[in-house]
Amino acid sequence: MAPPHDTDEKRLLMRNSSSLFRILVVSLFLPGYINAQKGLSFHQAEDSLKTLNNKIQNSDNDSVKIKLNSIFFATLKEVLTVPGAYRYPFDSIHSMGKIVSPDNKFRILNWNLLLQNGSNRYFAIIEMAGNLHQRTGYFVLTDVSDTMERPEIKRLDADHWYGALYYKIIWKKCDTVNLYTLLGWDGYSHEMTQKIIDVLSFDIRGNPVFGAPLFRNRGNGKNMRILFKYSASGTMILRYEEQKLTTRKTWNPRKKVFEFHSEKADLIVCDRLIPLEPSFEGLYQFYVPAGDVYDGFIFTKCAWEFVEKLDARNN
Repeated sequence: MAPPHDTDEKRLLMRNSSSLFRILVVSLFLPGYINAQKGLSFHQAEDSLKTLNNKIQNSDNDSVKIKLNSIFFATLKEVLTVPGAYRYPFDSIHSMGKIVSPDNKFRILNWNLLLQNGSNRYFAIIEMAGNLHQRTGYFVLTDVSDTMERPEIKRLDADHWYGALYYKIIWKKCDTVNLYTLLGWDGYSHEMTQKIIDVLSFDIRGNPVFGAPLFRNRGNGKNMRILFKYSASGTMILRYEEQKLTTRKTWNPRKKVFEFHSEKADLIVCDRLIPLEPSFEGLYQFYVPAGDVYDGFIFTKCAWEFVEKLDARNN
């Protein structure tokens, strides 16, 4: 007779397999049901996706997570082919980011899988806006960050994406080109976290392109994106804001004082990162925010110019 704990494990495995099978059946038949209902059943689709997502979040088995995520991904892609999907918010799926571009041309659906070794796998779909009664197009992004060398200098496409969770899209138009600066987070490992500034644009065929040489006075001028690496135990500020910055000062001889002149500026503000000890220079898992020094990027002449010692308190 098998020991009691073996029996319990078998029962648990059978229960998980049965649950996974039911989810698979629902996910396979749901898209056809949605299409048959001509887009009237987004709520049912969301319920199915929410159930899948909850099971992914509650699982501590990487293999189960990956299998369930594949079903989630396939189901979501089918749902997005239904007319009107772009306007459906999917609000109950809390772990999936839904971030819309300021010009409402697209949104990014974005999530991650946290694995047992502390690493993350990232998934994203760029869903293009379309007519309410038409199917909208989308692009699936494939994360290859774990095999990419020197990502800071590479221009990337949808099939070669440096994965992250995006939380801000900054829209700028330069001549006839729309540039979308993305702020993102990457839980790189148990020891190190990254914040990312990337640039999204679309080529003449409408395909997404990641990376652009827009960053001045930072690195060697070849950077396509900016990566901030620091200790996983720290918290780094990386945010977009509009400020009035002092651009010049002039002497008023009548009042015998300097008068300061300011202009409105678009800023990306960030903590300055420093090593905990001088001997840790270059070991980014030991870098932390300085706490009282802020640097950033000012958007000017269609580029992000790096500046030091910003006053992050000035709104």
